[in-house]
Amino acid sequence: SIARLFSFSGYLHAILYPAALTDPACIFRLEHSGVWRLLTRLPEILSGFGFSVAESTLVLAGGRNSYDLSSPCVPTVHTVDLNDPDLVWSRLRNLPFACSFPEVVTLGSYVHVLGQYGCESSDSRKVLSLDLCVPEHEQCWSTDIIPSVPYRKCRAHVLNECLVVVGGGDEHGQWVPSVSVYVPECGKFLELPSLNEASYPVCLSHDNTLYTVHRLSTRIDCLSV
Repeated sequence: SIARLFSFSGYLHAILYPAALTDPACIFRLEHSGVWRLLTRLPEILSGFGFSVAESTLVLAGGRNSYDLSSPCVPTVHTVDLNDPDLVWSRLRNLPFACSFPEVVTLGSYVHVLGQYGCESSDSRKVLSLDLCVPEHEQCWSTDIIPSVPYRKCRAHVLNECLVVVGGGDEHGQWVPSVSVYVPECGKFLELPSLNEASYPVCLSHDNTLYTVHRLSTRIDCLSV
């Protein structure tokens, strides 16, 4: 089954779980001929990870070293240069804590991890940031670059070079329709118009417009920043 879809360099890519669930997931690219071509496998068995593409670098963060959702979370971060003919995987410094299903976004030279599951409640709203331009031996995850998000388990998206967080859950475990944008000049998140309903939506963007698709009602909300 398809774990993730993403676009890079004009090609659609798919991360597919193996049918037998005994091997790492595979990354395929849809060629212009209409044929899917196997590019590489993930460096280890991973499920429930978050990912993002920073320029040509695919970043995978968190997840589980098993296809069993009851297995422990991991703090690992893997990267691969999609322009590298050999597609050699590398490891970044581990996250400060293990988590699953995080949102991973890139802004400038930074990769940000947020909205994570499977961690302590005190960590669930933290935004972890790492500068990819810093030499590897000096890299360190920081919570000082971007403040904590308004709600835990939120979705995150970069829209018009702005970090937008969508939805999430409150301290009572209820979904909220909140939408906020991070404004670096004032160092905090500012509220935007709320979604039409509270849910855990699927988010995508096109032409500087954010679209959120609600899983139950299939309602689509649109937002421009």
